[in-house]
Amino acid sequence: MESEADSGAGVEGGASTDSNGEFLRCFGRQMKLLREAAGLTQAQLGERVGYGEAQIAAGEQGRRIPR
Repeated sequence: MESEADSGAGVEGGASTDSNGEFLRCFGRQMKLLREAAGLTQAQLGERVGYGEAQIAAGEQGRRIPR
């Protein structure tokens, strides 16, 4: 049985943290779709916007939001 602490219930910001994570994942999916529609690789997009390929990949995976 899951306790209140394990479920995140009652933890301030729990829902907000999940909403932020979902936003980043959604943003990343859209970023990838637009990049692919433009016919660019992650490296090509990174070169155009001044990011490395790893930074583009992290954005597409929802691990970071670009500035």
